[in-house]
Amino acid sequence: MAKKHQHIFIKDIVKANKYRQSAKQATPPTIPSRNRYFHSQKLLSQFKQIWSEKESIKQSREAEVIPTRNGTYLEFTSGINADLITKSLESIPKGIRLLNIREVSLSDQQKQTRATVYIPNGLEGFFIKKVDDYEKKNTNQNKPKNAPLVESIEDISIALLESLWTDKPELIPMNNPKWCEVWLNVSTDQKQISQQIDSFFKILNDCNIIYKINSIIFPERAVILINANKDSLIEVMLRSDLLAEFRAGQEAAGFWINEKSFEQQQWVEDLVNRLEIDPNIKVKVCILDTGVNNGHQLLVPILSNNDMLTVEATWGTNDHHAGSMSGHGTMMAGIAGYGNLEKALSDSSTISITHELCSVKILPPPSQTGTIQELWGALTSQGVSRAEIQNPEKTLLFCMAVTSKDDVVRGRPSSWSGTIDLLSFGLDENKRMIIISAGNIGDDYWISYPDSNIASSIDNPAQSWNALTIGAYTEKIFVNDPTFNGHVPLAPSGGLSPYSTTSSVWEKKWPVKPDVVFEGGNLLVAPDKSIIGHKDLDLLSTSKSFNTKPFDTFSATSAATAQASWFAAKVSS
Repeated sequence: MAKKHQHIFIKDIVKANKYRQSAKQATPPTIPSRNRYFHSQKLLSQFKQIWSEKESIKQSREAEVIPTRNGTYLEFTSGINADLITKSLESIPKGIRLLNIREVSLSDQQKQTRATVYIPNGLEGFFIKKVDDYEKKNTNQNKPKNAPLVESIEDISIALLESLWTDKPELIPMNNPKWCEVWLNVSTDQKQISQQIDSFFKILNDCNIIYKINSIIFPERAVILINANKDSLIEVMLRSDLLAEFRAGQEAAGFWINEKSFEQQQWVEDLVNRLEIDPNIKVKVCILDTGVNNGHQLLVPILSNNDMLTVEATWGTNDHHAGSMSGHGTMMAGIAGYGNLEKALSDSSTISITHELCSVKILPPPSQTGTIQELWGALTSQGVSRAEIQNPEKTLLFCMAVTSKDDVVRGRPSSWSGTIDLLSFGLDENKRMIIISAGNIGDDYWISYPDSNIASSIDNPAQSWNALTIGAYTEKIFVNDPTFNGHVPLAPSGGLSPYSTTSSVWEKKWPVKPDVVFEGGNLLVAPDKSIIGHKDLDLLSTSKSFNTKPFDTFSATSAATAQASWFAAKVSS
C-alpha cells in the first residue's frame, strides 16, 4: 500500500493585529437624499403591512393544521442606480441573517440591488427600531441615526419565491417539476448541520417532494437537490427557516442521453441557432487522437475539413474508436469546443465561440496497429508538425489524451515524454502548450479508492516536465434515476475522481503530477458494495454516430483534458 502523506499545517506563528483602514479613500456609496419624516413613515407603514400579512398567513395555516416556519423572509430594495448598505442588514448574534444579494436590471440604464434577509420570531421590531431612531434621534454629528442604512432602502416587502431564486427568473419551474438546488443556511457545527439537514428532509417528505439524500457542504451552506415546481418551492418557503437561496439544478448528462434521437436533435439545433462565432478567431485547439467525425452539426462550425489531418494517409481522418468510450476523438472535440456542454444546452442565451478545432489522427485503426510503441514520440511530433503547417498564422494549443501504461518507472523520462518536453520547450522561438491527460486506473482498482489512485502511477508521456498534465476531480454526486436511490457516490464532492492517477509513488527527483485537475466524473457504490458507473456522473459530449444519436457521455482524465483545453483556449483568446 502506498504511503499517504498528510497535509502540512503551520502552527503557532500567528500574530493578531487590529484592522487598520487603508489611507486610500473608498468610493462613497450612492444613497438617495430622503425627507426624514416621510421616508421613515413609508418604511414603518410597509413593516406594519408585512407583520399583518405574516400573522394572517400564520392563522390561516394553523386553522388547517399546516406547519409554518418560525421566522420571516424579507426583501430589501435599493433606490434606482443606488447602493444598498447590506452589511447593516445582518445581526449574527440575534440570528438575523443576510441570505443573498442580487442586482436586478430594470432597463439598459437602470438597476436595483435587492437583498433577502431572514428574521427570527420575536425580532420583528429590530428594523422598526432602526427606522424609528432614524426619524427621532441624531448622532453626535447631528445627523439622523442609522441614516446610511435607512436612506439606502427604497422598499421592504415579504420575500417571494423570486427573492430566494438567484438564477435567471425564466428558469423557475412552473407547473412541471424540475431539479432545483436548495441552498440552506446551516451551522458551522457538523452535528448541528446533520440535524438541520434531517429536519429539512422531513419537510420535503411531508410535502411529497422528491430529493437526493446526498448533499454538498460549504461553510454555513448545505446544497440539496430537489425535484419541485413553483408551488412546491413556495410551500417549502412557508415551512422552512433554513433557506438561503434556490437555483436551477444543472441537468445531468443522463437527461440528454435518455432523450429520443429526434429530441436530442432538437437540442442540437437550438444550440446551433444560439452560436455567435467570432469572425477573427486566432486560436485553435489541436486534438491528437483517434480522428474526429466532424460532420456532427455542433462540430461543423468549429472544425473544417481542411483541419482534418492524419499522420498516415492510409489511416484516414475519421474517428475509428470503438469500445467502452466509442468515438473518443469526437467526444474530445465536443468538450474542447464547448466546455460544459450540459450548461450550453440548458442555457437560453447566446454562446460565444472564440476558438476553433483541428484534428490530427495519431492512432491507427485496429487493422493497422502493428507494433508502434517505439514510434509514439515520432507520431506525436509528426502530428504537431502537420497541424502547424496547416495553420501557420494561428495560435495552436495541443490536446492529447493518448497515453500508455508502458515505460513509466516512477516518473522516469521516456523517449515519448522526452519528445513532448522538446516540443513544448522548443528549439527556437516556437514554444508550444501541450496538454496531456494523466491517465486512468483500471476498473479492478476502484474498490480501493482512493488508496488505489495514490498507488497508481501517471501514464507515459504525462511525466513530461514541460507539458501541462491534467488529472481529474469530481463534483458530481447526484443521480436523477430513482432506481439508484440505494447507491452512494464513490468519491465525495470536490474529491479526486475515482479514475485519476497520481505521482505519489514517484521518486522525489521527478516533478509532482498532475499539474491541475478538471471534472472527470464519478462512480456509484451499490448496496452490495460493487462499483458501477452512471450516465448522470459522466460528462456530455458529441457522439461519433451523430446520425443516430447526437450525444454520448464521457469521463475520466480524457474528459478532464478536453475541458482544460477549452479553458486554455478561452484564456488564450
